[in-house]
Amino acid sequence: MNITCSTKDLAAALSATARIVNSHTTMSVLANILITTNDDQVAFRATDLETTLEVRIPGEVTEPGSALVPAKAVSSYAGNLPTGIAKVSTHGMTTRIESELSQCDFHGLNADEFPPLPDAKTSKLLGVATSTVTTGVDAVTFCASREPSRGPVLMGTLLEIRNGKLRMVATNGYRLALWSTPVDSGAANRSVIVPTHALTEMRRNLGVAETIELTTLGTSDVQLRAQAGQTVLVTRLVDGSYPNFQQVIPSAYDATVTVGTAPLVGALHRLGVVATDLANTVRIDIQQDRLVLTASSDAVGSAREEVFCETSGEPPKMALNARYFAEMLSHIDSPQITISLGSRLSPVKIVPTTPRDNEERVYVLMPVRDHE
Repeated sequence: MNITCSTKDLAAALSATARIVNSHTTMSVLANILITTNDDQVAFRATDLETTLEVRIPGEVTEPGSALVPAKAVSSYAGNLPTGIAKVSTHGMTTRIESELSQCDFHGLNADEFPPLPDAKTSKLLGVATSTVTTGVDAVTFCASREPSRGPVLMGTLLEIRNGKLRMVATNGYRLALWSTPVDSGAANRSVIVPTHALTEMRRNLGVAETIELTTLGTSDVQLRAQAGQTVLVTRLVDGSYPNFQQVIPSAYDATVTVGTAPLVGALHRLGVVATDLANTVRIDIQQDRLVLTASSDAVGSAREEVFCETSGEPPKMALNARYFAEMLSHIDSPQITISLGSRLSPVKIVPTTPRDNEERVYVLMPVRDHE
């Protein structure tokens, strides 16, 4: 193999694929990136057997071929090359990368040992604007569980097409995020659970092209394939049933509070300095036209914040996780939010008072059992 490409493209492709590699893998072949050629393109592929990413860049191919190179070392080296032209060539199982004044040889493995790109019976799910997918991913995935003990379902994100709407939902059992927007009404109703880390990689790597084509692979929809331009990501879907999130979202409430988003976020961040217990507890009391928030700890001290608000009904006193609350608000770009409240221990519903056009965004936060 003998190719020439820009160092910038080379570094970007190797960096993207290297993130897929599991640094703790016990299979040596999976610690590598596969480089292959196709006409005037160079493809880079990595997999952890759950998620596979292939990135293609333009290049001058003077001798076609393939190479298997150590992911961590090669991506680190390419990322430190100066802007310019890189030449990549193979000699047996050794791959050389050289630029104007630099040269490095990497010992690799037999490229034939690398797993092929998943290919099976496909079923088109949806073709949608890339910006739509990235907005949805940003809106919900932070709420998914990061704890393996919670199980793969809660570590996944629900991707659902129903009645002409694309919906994404994520929860860790203590907080929930729902986002939806209208899509092509011709899309069939489908529901899949996607590993959240795969959606994060999709958002990171597929954002250049204008549209993303989503298809499922296998006769029983065992994998999801996402393609945008010359980049393809394939991930194994989570097998299981997603929790009935509709039951968690309050349909009735006793009071509502409308408050400025930025002032509340600032107050929560300041209180977070003091709210150092496991639940980052902040206590909330609505007094006339003010939201009164307090936090205390034996180790740090105590703090109090007041934020002007408008209320309806009789809001209860309650305690919430300050970090979770602030993180939710950071994903809302409305100048104000509306908080719907039931009893002291009922789920709290948070929505933007001025939502984006053609978008629904709902956040639900479970109260903290506070004994003070």
